[in-house]
Amino acid sequence: MNRSGDNVSRLLADPTRLEIYRAVTGSGGKPLTAAEVAEKFNLHVNVARMHLEKLSGADLLSSHFRKPAGGGRPPREYAIGSNLFTFQYPPRDYQLLADISLEALESSRKPAAVAREFGGQLGEKALADSGLTPGGAADSGLIASLKRIVEEQGLLARVTEPEPGSLEVRAFNCIFKELSSTHSKLVCEIHRQFFIGICESHLGKVRVTGGMQIAEGAPSCQFTVCKR
Repeated sequence: MNRSGDNVSRLLADPTRLEIYRAVTGSGGKPLTAAEVAEKFNLHVNVARMHLEKLSGADLLSSHFRKPAGGGRPPREYAIGSNLFTFQYPPRDYQLLADISLEALESSRKPAAVAREFGGQLGEKALADSGLTPGGAADSGLIASLKRIVEEQGLLARVTEPEPGSLEVRAFNCIFKELSSTHSKLVCEIHRQFFIGICESHLGKVRVTGGMQIAEGAPSCQFTVCKR
């Protein structure tokens, strides 16, 4: 699973940057300079350049110097990059669902088992990036890391800790929503196991119980996570 989409989502969460990205990628293949973007959005050219460079740094845009018509320093111009990204709100992650399904097909395993493995890998990477050690039920750093992953998954969730080592998650968005509505038993179980894998990477064995689900017409999906 490619989690570079997490960084992209954060980049495009800025409404001005999102509109700049849409303007450049929707320009019909015509590259734009920082001065042209600044004029279009009524920004200072340095602010426009800052946004463009952040997008370029994530490979959402490419950049090169425009050949000047006359003399002088050539301006840098920006065009669509190699990292193609479809921005959706509320977020969807059908790439994750496809990766899990294809791995299950190739390995002849159940999709739910693969999903749990994927969740574990994502959680382990988050721990490694944060320098945290798994297993401490009351470790506030682990709980904070779990909350951060839930947020980055685009679940639009409210996460509370009623007691040490226990989490209550109420997710107001389903990143597989359209498919969970038509294939709820399979898709919801895949997502549930993915979530369990994330939790177990941090807390060890956990028990996850759930209430109503978005796929059943509820306004949110509810989970309680307790360390065994």
